[in-house]
Amino acid sequence: MHHTFLFQEGVWVASGFYMDENNQLIPLGGEATISHQEDIWVNQSRMRILLENPMEFQSSYEIVPFGSDRDFTTWTSLNPALGRLAGKFVVVDDSILSFFQSEDGQYTGFEYLRQLDDSTYTNRGVLFNGPKKGSSWIAELRKI
Repeated sequence: MHHTFLFQEGVWVASGFYMDENNQLIPLGGEATISHQEDIWVNQSRMRILLENPMEFQSSYEIVPFGSDRDFTTWTSLNPALGRLAGKFVVVDDSILSFFQSEDGQYTGFEYLRQLDDSTYTNRGVLFNGPKKGSSWIAELRKI
């Protein structure tokens, strides 16, 4: 499997649905810009929850590039709403899995990206706030 998300520079547009802690389904939109530097990959992402008064979440991920002999790597992110997050990406066939936790341990989560073709991924994820589900999402990412 030859993955394109994260592994190639580019801009990806997201559309789908966000579910709050009460499982209210709310449309979402967003984008992710992937850039590669010599020793770090960067994912600048933005997700907009399309309420009457839209909410926006921004994150900047710094990803250690995957080694030629490894199917996993680490990442860190500074999220204004959640603080500093640390996680791992692992490639499993047609999917990229991500596990993460906030620096203080308050927030944990999981994200799943499944490649449909070179320019399309489906995305599912969940964020926990302590023992409670904070939110989850379903989205599609398309490379532009």
